[in-house]
Amino acid sequence: PAERAQLLDVWNRTAVPFPREVPMHRVFEAQADRRPDAVAVISDAADGREDQTYSALDAAANRLAHRLRRLGAGPEVPVLVVVERSPELIVAVLAVLKSGGFFVPFDPAHPRERLGVIASRVGARLPVTQERSLDLLPGGVTAVCVDRYRAEIAAEPSTRLEDGAVGESLMYVLF
Repeated sequence: PAERAQLLDVWNRTAVPFPREVPMHRVFEAQADRRPDAVAVISDAADGREDQTYSALDAAANRLAHRLRRLGAGPEVPVLVVVERSPELIVAVLAVLKSGGFFVPFDPAHPRERLGVIASRVGARLPVTQERSLDLLPGGVTAVCVDRYRAEIAAEPSTRLEDGAVGESLMYVLF
């Protein structure tokens, strides 16, 4: 019983206060400001390991957020995120939040019909995706294809958007 209490209670006391009045992307930005050169993402891809710093991740998300904002993302706007698990997924989620919208994640391995149902239920008409998942998207949507438009997205400003989101703004909808 003593060991159990130590394992489950004493060593598991990891709760820390979280600033609920601050949007999640602002918490990330604060960390990027504190430790810009610290590694934020480590990706082991087939072609080798890739590390991304907080400042690089923040800048990439800002660029994509500018593109999303110009295409209609904003406060309380649902954005489908149809991206495989990768550093691009993290950039996409942060960008949606920075644009003021909320993300609706969709695993590209799931059936296309499911994506159509999800998109119609939440009213999402702006997906962020990768080229290999374009055929999953319902017709009539303007997709932001992060790998196809890499150069165009890279040309966007890396400055942070002022989005008006508050800590209690909707962040995501999960099906």
